[in-house]
Amino acid sequence: MNYVDLGLSVLWGTCNIGAYSQQKKGDRYSYGETETKEDYSFKSYKHGRTISVEVYDVPPMYQMYASPKMEDYPEYDNIGNILGTSMDVASLYFGDSVRMPSKKEIEELLAKCTQQPEEGGVRFISPNGNSIFMPYGDYWSGTLNPYRGSGYYDIYDTTEHFAYSLKIDPKEAKATSTDNCREEGLLIRPVKKREWLTTGLMGVVCGDVAGLPYEFKGHRTKDYFFPFLANDFSDDTILTMAVARWLLGGELTAKKLRALYLEYAKRFIEKNVWGTGFMEWVKSGGTLDRTGVRSNGAAMRAVPIGYASDNISEVRRLADLSARITHNSDEASRGAQAVAVTTMLARQHRSKQEIADCITNLFGYDLKRTTYEIRKTYQFEIFCDLCVPESIICFLESDNYESVIRNAVSLGGDADTMAAIAGGIATAYGMPIPEDMACDCFQLLPADFIQTLEEFSALLT
Repeated sequence: MNYVDLGLSVLWGTCNIGAYSQQKKGDRYSYGETETKEDYSFKSYKHGRTISVEVYDVPPMYQMYASPKMEDYPEYDNIGNILGTSMDVASLYFGDSVRMPSKKEIEELLAKCTQQPEEGGVRFISPNGNSIFMPYGDYWSGTLNPYRGSGYYDIYDTTEHFAYSLKIDPKEAKATSTDNCREEGLLIRPVKKREWLTTGLMGVVCGDVAGLPYEFKGHRTKDYFFPFLANDFSDDTILTMAVARWLLGGELTAKKLRALYLEYAKRFIEKNVWGTGFMEWVKSGGTLDRTGVRSNGAAMRAVPIGYASDNISEVRRLADLSARITHNSDEASRGAQAVAVTTMLARQHRSKQEIADCITNLFGYDLKRTTYEIRKTYQFEIFCDLCVPESIICFLESDNYESVIRNAVSLGGDADTMAAIAGGIATAYGMPIPEDMACDCFQLLPADFIQTLEEFSALLT
C-alpha cells in the first residue's frame, strides 16, 4: 500500500483494502470485523445479538386489556472506537501506524480537498497538488446488493447502531458523510499516521492552542474543557517555527535568526497576539534597543534549541543568542536557557529528579513547589523568573500530556505561553499528545509550518 501526503493530518492510502489499483473497489467489512463474508445481515454480525421484546398492537392506555406478542430486535455490543485496535482491519493488515480513518479525518478530507468527478469515481485534490482517487462502489446489506453504484468507506465513529461513513455518490458525482448500520459490508480506505504528529514540537503548538482561550482569564482549576476551545495559535507557535527553521537552515547566527523573527512576525502581524514592545521592535526593523527586557517571549520559543545538541554548553549558548536578539537581559536569557536545557534533558530520558536538580543548580529556580501551592497566590506574570520555573513544575508533577496542559492552564497565569513551554518539554520527555487534539491543532497550521515540523522530525530520526 502506498500513501499520499495531501497536506492533511494523516497520509491517505492510494487504494482500498483488498484492491491492488485505485480503480478497483476492494473488499467489504462489517464494522469491527476483520474478515470478508457473504452474508452482511445482523444475523451474521459478530458484535451483536437478537433479543426478544414484548410488543403491543394497542396504545399504552389499552395495553392492560391486551396480550403482548414477542418480536426480535437487534442489540449491538458497545465496542466503541475501534481505531487502531485488533478490530481495525487496516491495522491488522498493515501494522500499527496504519488504521481506518476517523470522523475528523473524513471531515478534514471533505473540507480541505477539491472534489473532481472522473470516470468511475471521484478524485480528491489537495492544495499541495497531490491527490487520491476513490472509485464508485457499493455496500452490502444482507446477502443481496441493492445499493450498487455508491461507494461507502467505513470509518470508526459510531452510535449504538450506526457507523459513520463516507459516501461516494455517482448520482451527485461527489462525496458526502453519512451513517450505515454496523453490520453492513463497506469498503475501507486506510490512512497512515504522521509519526511526529503527537510528538516533538507539536507539544508546543498544542499547548499554545489549548492555553490561548484562558490567557488573561485567571483560570484556577484543572477542571475545564479539553482539549481546547481556541481555533488559532499565537506568537508562541509562530516564533517557535522561526527558531526551528533557523536550526534547520544551518546558519546559526544572530543575523539570520533576527531576519527570521522579523519575517515571521510581519507575516502574522494582524494577529492580536503580540506584545507591544515586541511590535515596536518589529516596526523598527529589528533596530530598537531591547536591553533590560525580561519577559517570557524569549523562553516561549526555546524548546527547539533543546533538540539542537546533546551538549549543555552548546544548548545554553544557542538559547542565549536566541533570547538577546529581542530580550537582552540576564533574566530572559536564563529563562530561554532553562527551557532549552530542560528540553534536552527530557529527550535524553533523564529522571525528573535529575532534571530538577540540574535546572536548580544551573539557574537557581525553586522547583520543589507544587502546582497546588503555586495556584493559591499566583497571578498573571510575564517575567521569566516568575513563569518559567512554574511551567517546568507543571511538567515535573505530571505523567501525561493532558495533565501537563491542565496544570499550566490551572495556575491562572500566561496560559498559552506556559502551556506551550510545559507541553514542549512533555513531548520531548516522551509524553504523546492525545491524537484527536493533535489532529485538530494540525489543521490550524499553514503548509510551511507543517513542512518545518516534518523536516525537524526527520532530522531527529
